[in-house]
Amino acid sequence: MPPSEPRPFVVVSSPAENQTVQGVIQLRGAVTMPDFNRYEVRYGVSHAPEAFSQPILVETVQRPEGESVLGEIDTRQLQNGPYTLRLVAIDAFGRDVRRDIHINIDNPQPTATPAPTLAPSPTLGPDVFATPLPEGVLPPGVLPSPTLAPTLTPTWTLTPTP
Repeated sequence: MPPSEPRPFVVVSSPAENQTVQGVIQLRGAVTMPDFNRYEVRYGVSHAPEAFSQPILVETVQRPEGESVLGEIDTRQLQNGPYTLRLVAIDAFGRDVRRDIHINIDNPQPTATPAPTLAPSPTLGPDVFATPLPEGVLPPGVLPSPTLAPTLTPTWTLTPTP
C-alpha cells in the first residue's frame, strides 16, 4: 500500500484492556478504512480463545470519532469469567483488520427469592374460656363440629301366612 493511501483505523477505546464489566456495556472506539464494507464484533471464551462466536454485532457505517459507540453487548447472556472481544473491520475486497480486547465478566448471581410465608394463625390465650359461655354458644373463631344426618336402615317384617 503506498504511503499516500489512507490506512485502516480500527481502535477500541472502551472497555479498557482487562476491565471487569457487568450488565449491558457499550463498546466504544473508531472504525475507518478504505473501501469499507462493515465491521463485526465477536467474542471468545478466555483471554486466549481457540474460537470466536458468530458476529454478535454487525454494522455497515464507519465510525471515525475515537469515542463513537460501536455497539452494546449484554454480558448477562454469558457466564462470568475472562473473555476476548474481537472487533473486525472488513473492506469491499474481504480484507480485514482485527482488534482484540480482553475483559472479565462479573455479573452478580441471581438471588433466590424467598418463598412467601403464611401469617401465623391467631392463638387463643388462656383467659378466653375464663367466663363460661351459655349452652350452644361457641367462642369466637371456633366452628361447630359437623354432625352426620341420620340415615334410614330398612328392616324386614315377616308376616305369618294363614
